Amino acid sequence: RSLEVALTSEDEYGLPPLLSARLETKIYRLSAILEQDAKVLRQWLKPFPIIKVIGSKLTTTAATTTTNGPTKNFASHPPFRQRRRRRSKYRHDDANDDANDGPEASSSYDTGSQVVAHIVRDWTTLGTTIRQSLYTWCRKQVGVSPRQKVLVPGAGMGRLAFDLAVVDGHDVEANDSSLTMAAAAYHLWHNDDNSNTFVLHPFALDYFTNEANSHNRYQQVLISRPNTTAMRGSLSYSIGDFSKIYSGGESLYNAIITCFFLDTASNIYEYLAILHNNLVKGGKWINVGPLQWHRNSQLHPAIDELRE
Repeated sequence: RSLEVALTSEDEYGLPPLLSARLETKIYRLSAILEQDAKVLRQWLKPFPIIKVIGSKLTTTAATTTTNGPTKNFASHPPFRQRRRRRSKYRHDDANDDANDGPEASSSYDTGSQVVAHIVRDWTTLGTTIRQSLYTWCRKQVGVSPRQKVLVPGAGMGRLAFDLAVVDGHDVEANDSSLTMAAAAYHLWHNDDNSNTFVLHPFALDYFTNEANSHNRYQQVLISRPNTTAMRGSLSYSIGDFSKIYSGGESLYNAIITCFFLDTASNIYEYLAILHNNLVKGGKWINVGPLQWHRNSQLHPAIDELRE
């Protein structure tokens, strides 16, 4: 559409091909780099093995399922677990609940562009400052005692959970509702294709507004596959809705870290009850992030109201 407008306007006003030539070049370059990125994403968004969990116990049968190969040995790799959902006593059975559980509720979070954004933040040098200011602070709050049980809901691409387990030596359970994020994290952590580095272009699909330098759009970043062989603790990844998986409250965790997660709550009272019930006596709830309440949120307290 923009190219058509540029060509028509330049013809109408008798101008040389100024913007039209640049737009043609931009379309050509973006097509090429988006195809490159698509190849990487296709590698990461393939089916992957899932260890099915009933409650908090692993099934004793061969429950690992996959459509792309044999069962994996999870002794040295983070298991990806699909938890059975529990009906929360705080959840309302109404039309809004059904809508919020539907695919449209998580569609923006499950897109390829969101996967790229989370990969860049968690696993490239462009995200170093963010990780140092947020993740490092969270890790320090857990404390220095090793092998603490830590839950990280809203784990996304899993860097915070990974560092807690690999570097700090804790027993960590990551959780996310997005199968897309879980698939990308799995294939980043498991070297199924013998590729150790990847290249992505995180700014290719940015809005065409307020650009100072058009060439920045084509910037590429290098992603290196993390080393899972140096695992000091343990790491698992459960897939499913936080409020449904953990509503049973088994008091298992020494620390629960909600990093940019709290504002996803439909009912903040529900989240707070789940957090309380899943912590051991004297356990820590560590929270950081904004309160940009999501569309499904029924309550929208301010920070000072939450502190009360």
